[in-house]
Amino acid sequence: MAIQRTLSIIKPDAVQKNIIGKIYTKIEDAGLKIVAAAMAQLDQASAEAFYDVHRKRPFFRSLVKFMSSGPIMIQVLEGENAVAKYREIMGATDPKQAAPGTIRAEFADSIEENAVHGSDSLENAEAEIGFFFGDDEEGDDSEMFEEFEYSDDLEDGEEGEDDVFGDDEDDGHGHGGHCGHKH
Repeated sequence: MAIQRTLSIIKPDAVQKNIIGKIYTKIEDAGLKIVAAAMAQLDQASAEAFYDVHRKRPFFRSLVKFMSSGPIMIQVLEGENAVAKYREIMGATDPKQAAPGTIRAEFADSIEENAVHGSDSLENAEAEIGFFFGDDEEGDDSEMFEEFEYSDDLEDGEEGEDDVFGDDEDDGHGHGGHCGHKH
């Protein structure tokens, strides 16, 4: 068997239920590694482009609306026979038909709100990974994600020059001016 990569999306219904960690546990327990991940909010145009293969299907509009309704978690999975293995642990599209113990059997509400997406072939996995992460799975070629900058200039307990809340003044609680306490 060959090491493969496949795309996984945790859909808005599962993100809203706060079960990303439970789904990640199932993925990792199946022997797959998460080698890239990002949280994103698809706009309508991005959802339409990603699901373009379904454009003529009767469920296309509702699928696009659902997939752009809230944040999603997108990950690249790697492992032996990753495409087939992930499809097996996802379960059938209809959670009522999904085998016990699969992601959809445990976490999906309906055929449309079925918690996760997974690539259905190696060719589609490559295209879908490229759609979200660019050609290198590191996100460098994609404009969908903003780059984050981390500073290693700070010592433990040292404050940075720029307060993340835009207010460097201490509020008396040691949190800067926006800690949530009423003043």
